[in-house]
Amino acid sequence: MGLRVLALVVAMILVANPAKAWWDLGHRAVCDVALETVNAKTRVAVEQLLAPKERFGAACIWADAIKSERPETAPWHYINTKPGDTDLSQVHRSAEGDILTALQEQIDILSDCARSPAQRREALRFVGHLVGDIHQPLHVAYQEDLGGNLYRVNLPPALAASLGEEGGTSNMHAVWDGLLLVYASRDRRQSLYQLLQSHPADGDVSAEPETWANESLALVNDPALAYLKELRVNTLTETYFQQNWPKAVRRLSAAARRLAYVLQQSLQSCESSR
Repeated sequence: MGLRVLALVVAMILVANPAKAWWDLGHRAVCDVALETVNAKTRVAVEQLLAPKERFGAACIWADAIKSERPETAPWHYINTKPGDTDLSQVHRSAEGDILTALQEQIDILSDCARSPAQRREALRFVGHLVGDIHQPLHVAYQEDLGGNLYRVNLPPALAASLGEEGGTSNMHAVWDGLLLVYASRDRRQSLYQLLQSHPADGDVSAEPETWANESLALVNDPALAYLKELRVNTLTETYFQQNWPKAVRRLSAAARRLAYVLQQSLQSCESSR
């Protein structure tokens, strides 16, 4: 089965079961699109680093799966901000690490030809995952509400049912982690993989990760997101989903293309030295 066909099948299965596959859906799509975007030599290098029978899309959700057994990696998935922050260069950075520090460290390991294949394989999994996370606005959000996890929202019954949200309540982090993606796939009758292909992202693919994170922070401060404390709401209507799903999809599209660039830059030196 070809990469494109496999990605479409996986994406449609995940759309059909959103309660168990919210952000897995996004990570798989980012990594599948990135792998199709890179040049042939980089694609081979990625596939050679992966474990036998491991696929890149699946490898990109590994970093979430190991949080319980490796709790020291949990802070690697986000960076804490506070109300009023507009530039991450001015933000206090946690001594426990954050997504900017971890992503650069893992890129450095992936780029280091002297590292063992096992070390570079793990770095590949982290890089694939963290590039996705840094493009999700609420991974660059307020510490006080755990990136929107404590910001509870109600959903109208029909909308909640269509998204698989039993009880009609969710939180803003989950909305941006996956519910907007599920809504987009159903509204447009396309898999997320197809949506990423049809919604090219703005922005420089070669920009530094801090730029990507500042883009996410700008969305956090966008009134349309309803995340600013003075603009918070109790209920998210379908209009909110209609207005914001394109933003979520474009962030994923940017993540995919930037991941492709990072992979090519990180792997080409080792490949050229062979």
